[in-house]
Amino acid sequence: MTPDTIRFLMTRYIPQTPPFPSPETIEYWFTTRRTVPLFAGSPPVAEGFAINRAVLLLLDMERPPFAVPLPSAPDCYVYDTTTLEGGVLRYDAGDGHHHDS
Repeated sequence: MTPDTIRFLMTRYIPQTPPFPSPETIEYWFTTRRTVPLFAGSPPVAEGFAINRAVLLLLDMERPPFAVPLPSAPDCYVYDTTTLEGGVLRYDAGDGHHHDS
């Protein structure tokens, strides 16, 4: 895979650049070291989210008034554990994306 292809895919894998590590460091990991960083807390957080949504789905409670529906792909919900903030990230028809207000 070429560095340009990796950079393009990074915009899909990392829809919102975190404050740490720097974008240059992340690009170095992906393009030069050919590794993908994963923080130890990420799988348990994702697991808790997925289990909760699966239970809501099985109980037919994944819509209001019980829950807010998840966006359809390629849009996604982004949660930042450093700021304790989250929101829906909507992809434009082009390469860009933006948060719902």
